[in-house]
Amino acid sequence: MWKTSGKIKRIVNNIKLKKKMTFVWLFSVMIILAFALWGDYKIIRSYNDTLYSVMVDSMNYALSGISQRLDDYETLSEAIFRSSLIQEKLTRVLKNQKLYYADYESIRKLIATESNQYDYINYAILIDETTGSEIGDTASIGLTAEKKERILEAAEEGQGRPVWITEYGKDSQMILTRKINRIENLGKDTLATLIINIDIAALIRDTGISKQKNFWCVLVDSEGNSLSDSRELTNTQVQDIYEQIRGEKFAVVVANGYQYFAVYREESFEKWGYIYFSDYEEIYSRVNSNVKRIALVGILCVLLIVILNSFFTRDILRGFGRLIQKFQAFSEDITKQDSLEDAQRKDEIGILYQQFGLMQEKVVQLIQENYIMELERKRAQVEMLETQINPHFLYNTLQTIDWRAKALHSEEISKMVESLSRILQITLSNRKSCLTVEEELDLVQQFVTIQQMRMEGELLYEARVEPELWMAKIPKLVIQPLVENGISHSMNAMLKVARILVEVKREGEDLAVLVKNNGSRFPEDLLRKLNQREIQPAGHGIGILNIDTRIKLTYGEDYGISFCNEEEYAVAKLRIPFEAEGISDV
Repeated sequence: MWKTSGKIKRIVNNIKLKKKMTFVWLFSVMIILAFALWGDYKIIRSYNDTLYSVMVDSMNYALSGISQRLDDYETLSEAIFRSSLIQEKLTRVLKNQKLYYADYESIRKLIATESNQYDYINYAILIDETTGSEIGDTASIGLTAEKKERILEAAEEGQGRPVWITEYGKDSQMILTRKINRIENLGKDTLATLIINIDIAALIRDTGISKQKNFWCVLVDSEGNSLSDSRELTNTQVQDIYEQIRGEKFAVVVANGYQYFAVYREESFEKWGYIYFSDYEEIYSRVNSNVKRIALVGILCVLLIVILNSFFTRDILRGFGRLIQKFQAFSEDITKQDSLEDAQRKDEIGILYQQFGLMQEKVVQLIQENYIMELERKRAQVEMLETQINPHFLYNTLQTIDWRAKALHSEEISKMVESLSRILQITLSNRKSCLTVEEELDLVQQFVTIQQMRMEGELLYEARVEPELWMAKIPKLVIQPLVENGISHSMNAMLKVARILVEVKREGEDLAVLVKNNGSRFPEDLLRKLNQREIQPAGHGIGILNIDTRIKLTYGEDYGISFCNEEEYAVAKLRIPFEAEGISDV
């Protein structure tokens, strides 16, 4: 990822300034055009949302009664189904008993009385199951044999339930039919078939929708078939529009070369729905005019940006071009200093010219001083080399002392010299910033050996290390100062025997080193007091602060040194992240 980023940066840096500036203003123009298009979209969307709200309010008001009317017609069919008069008269026919004209007339009057309570019913009739004769309104003379057969089949499929037949919607008719079954034997015998013909076009018209200018409604079934007058739209077109708008709040649809704004609302009744149409041509024309005006303003803004950008770009590039020429001339002859007329400008180019003039003067001055500085640098290198001490010289010298001590049979001096030599080897020869726990404790052991010689057996030292931690990594020279501090405090306590205990163990994901000494107690909140100079650090205190600072700089503020008192021991605890040898080098 970083390689790719660096490669892109190099490519961009190699593009000439003129091309970069051209890209910037072209990008700005594109942003403006994008915002203009977005603004056009928002305007159109706002118009559509407003029109949608108006149409929904109008639809909810105008269509609120249609579903109730259709429910009422089913209630009418239920009343005729349960009429005792119809049940009694038609049961007689079923039993091959003769009905007289007066009987049929009473059935007709009952149907007429019940159906006259509801509007928009063209006719309501019964078709006797036994004789096949029609009983009811004479307006049913338009009921063809084919239509009658289709209605009887639908009623048979309904098995006594109300069935709506919608395929005659184009003729402004909707049929409600059901079988009239004999109630006495739990509906096993069919007495007649009820047919109610409804003027659906008049029903929708009188809701007020068709009276509104540019608004009209089409009732559709669950498959998008038109159940009412769809004006100039064919049933196929209505189905296509239904597929487009279903699941959406609204849609702008095109049919017969005209645009319509369509809103769909589904009704729970028979899973029918309403498609509410509005002529969209006039609205689209107004919106299109506004969009054109916005586009014109956008184009004018773009042209203005192009003109201004061209002017300013040429001015900037001319200034930079002259400055580049002066740089080239100066690189060829530093003694030649041309006049800088553009330095009088107050913009950034003027500042560049001013700084270039200052740079010319300083370069000449620096070249004059460079020879002297080079001589000083070489002299400093010689002095540094002269002050360096060769560790091998120290080792050889200490080895000579060791041989002499052994020759004089001075074992203590020999042992101290060997320990000192080992300490120097670890600290001077090893250039790594981290050691293993084993190496660090080796250094501590050599230091303790020297101290034991000094204290003549009054110092006891013990190191306890968990087996898997010998090769753990630890910063160089962090344990020895803590051990030295413990020895110092124990000696100051005038103890017969000073005890130093070093423990190395794991604490979760961290490595903990505890240095314990007897005969002293750490003050409460010691580290804070040392940092804030409430206790003046001296000697070992300075070394402890340095160790804490090193650890925090290396591993973060969560790590470092802490102090506590534990029974007879004062405890200095060092905590760092656990890291095994060979994983990484701090």
